[in-house]
Amino acid sequence: MALVPPGPGTARHGTIPSHATRGGPVNRHRTIVLAAFALACWNALPARAATPTLHEDVPMRDGTTLSTDVFLPGGDAVTGHPVILRRTPYGRAVEEGFSNALTDMGYALVSQDVRGRGDSQGRFLPFFDDREDGPDTMAWIASRPWSNGRIGTYGGSAEGVVQLMALPDAPDSLRCALVLMATDDVYEGMMPGGAWREEMTTSWLNALKEPEALAEWLLHEAGDGYWDAARLDPAEVARIRASVLLVGGFFDIFSIGQPRTHRSYQQGASVGARDDQFLILGPWTHGGIASPDDGTRPVHEGQVAYPASAGYRDVWRDFLDYFEWCLKDGSRPTWAPVRYAMTRLSDEGTFAEAEWRTAPSWPPPGDEVPLHLHDDGALREDPPAATGAPAGLPVDPAHPVPSVGGGNLTTMAGPADQALLDAMPEVLAARTPFATEPVQVEGAVRATIWAASSTDDGDVVVRLSQVTPSGKVMMLADGIRRGRYAQGTDAARPLVPGTPARFDVELGPVAFELSAGHALQVGISGTSSPRYQPNPGTSAALASNPAPVSSTLTVYRDAAHPSSLVLNVTRGTLPGADEPPEAVEEAAAEPVPEPRDVPEVAEEDPAATCPDPPGDASIEPCGCPTKSCGCDAGPSANGIPSLLLLGMAWGLALAVRKSRGGAGCGGNRRGERPPGQISSASSSSPRTTRSGCWARGSWRSCRRVSPDSTSTASIPEPRAIATSVYRRSPM
Repeated sequence: MALVPPGPGTARHGTIPSHATRGGPVNRHRTIVLAAFALACWNALPARAATPTLHEDVPMRDGTTLSTDVFLPGGDAVTGHPVILRRTPYGRAVEEGFSNALTDMGYALVSQDVRGRGDSQGRFLPFFDDREDGPDTMAWIASRPWSNGRIGTYGGSAEGVVQLMALPDAPDSLRCALVLMATDDVYEGMMPGGAWREEMTTSWLNALKEPEALAEWLLHEAGDGYWDAARLDPAEVARIRASVLLVGGFFDIFSIGQPRTHRSYQQGASVGARDDQFLILGPWTHGGIASPDDGTRPVHEGQVAYPASAGYRDVWRDFLDYFEWCLKDGSRPTWAPVRYAMTRLSDEGTFAEAEWRTAPSWPPPGDEVPLHLHDDGALREDPPAATGAPAGLPVDPAHPVPSVGGGNLTTMAGPADQALLDAMPEVLAARTPFATEPVQVEGAVRATIWAASSTDDGDVVVRLSQVTPSGKVMMLADGIRRGRYAQGTDAARPLVPGTPARFDVELGPVAFELSAGHALQVGISGTSSPRYQPNPGTSAALASNPAPVSSTLTVYRDAAHPSSLVLNVTRGTLPGADEPPEAVEEAAAEPVPEPRDVPEVAEEDPAATCPDPPGDASIEPCGCPTKSCGCDAGPSANGIPSLLLLGMAWGLALAVRKSRGGAGCGGNRRGERPPGQISSASSSSPRTTRSGCWARGSWRSCRRVSPDSTSTASIPEPRAIATSVYRRSPM
């Protein structure tokens, strides 16, 4: 079946309407403003901070004041205007082109430093005070003469989370919220399955220079009542009266929570708001939603190139349509409740096609099919035998299995080849037969793994990948469950050493077609670092910094302990043949390419060195000091990052840039990745350049080498991948 680019036409679950039908006709003035808006928000232009019309320190209910800038159309502080509110921990400064575009369309723009950040008073504990501070700010806005009492909010990442926290108790003046790449359950996002997300949570708080928040969160690794202030329960969701447009990604850091968030609002918000909940899911990493440059170049995520149509090309139009509807009584957008991209990976595993689809809800209708682990290494629907043999995996927290790709924030993100990892002795791999016809899988992936640890704690990490005829094993989704929280994250319950326990693992949403000649593979291990902080092998609290203990993780594959993976199949039948087709069998028999065909990297300044990699659980963001490291060097305007998406200061990138003098460590600017990024050669191991910045395609990481070294380091073994912290382009 050929996949078609999004646009007019009928997809399996619905129709994507043409631009002309999205929110009504687009007149000439609006088109000009739209073009200016998009241009101002893209990274081709240098950022310049806008001058606010007004500045006020807005009092909250406890007397704390929050520093707030107001930008008004024509500087008119007398006439009431619809207001768009942004609340941020990254600096309230706004790019001039963005604020001008909004005020030219008659919107007032309010930008505020959240509590304890920027010039605002109080203590910063991320997302814990936004339940009250958001509504208090909205009430203040509604009382101002320059406001007409209609408010919409927008922002992404942390700026999206603060919006969601404010929804239940927001005043009636809040009409809508445009939320990108966020979650309404901070614990689930930061510690899925009870496991600390090292490369995200630690790195983010370190980049913000918030050691007190980091220390406090480490003291509360259980998802108990402490976290209630930073997540919404059903009773709170029932109080939501505003429309929410939630944009997420299958490789986003919050991918697990985004479909759940939308579904809970669609089913449980106040009756009048349920039909106005929208979800968009694309094959995107965190901050990767926009098509590069002019919208015609491929969208690169991880080690895969997607067509330009896979980007969120209508982001600017949707932004304007949404706020014109909810704030100006414009035409209601004709969007389906759910829009998502279904992708098909090429036989080489380096390219993917994308088809935009619609659905009334997520997941789309389908059949849930279990795939069981068998002791012959097979992954099949039939249950395992009563005599199925378990597999023992060595687990060494001091030498963890490296994580490559996935839903990461500060390290390499997106689909990546897992072939070398799945071949490690610390990993149990199981594979389906090769498909003989296309199969489509759309929905959440979850696993039930029966396992035992030789100590009183251990993790189960599950990765689902797609095997291509070229031998690549490209990640689709992954998840984790910590042993002490196997029975629930509300409290730690140590494992009984050697006793089988049930580990329920959420891997997040997927939407892909498994082509004929392709297979599915699951990889199970006890560690995956730096994505997740390695379990120390003991149930001692993480805050006590326990010494690592090596252990054995036993994974069961018998009828009494049927370890399995469950997929939502929307078309076709999962592969069940015993043998792959002849052509596929020949391709699969070829050895996995050695990781030596890594693209050459241009000569770099030998004096430019990078910080040492971390030696403990605390990951400081590594900043490459020059553009030779692939960084977008150079100072930025106060509080403004170089890459603006809808004018938002995307979180960690800004903090890194500010702390490193404007240079964030990462790959080439989006759209400038070298052809080698999508070559058919395996790129699972990096090459070290003279400056010490390792390169994998356009991805960079930092590791110090001798400044006067002129030789290239040898290609490391897979284990060596874990000794370097891979960085990705600024968000």
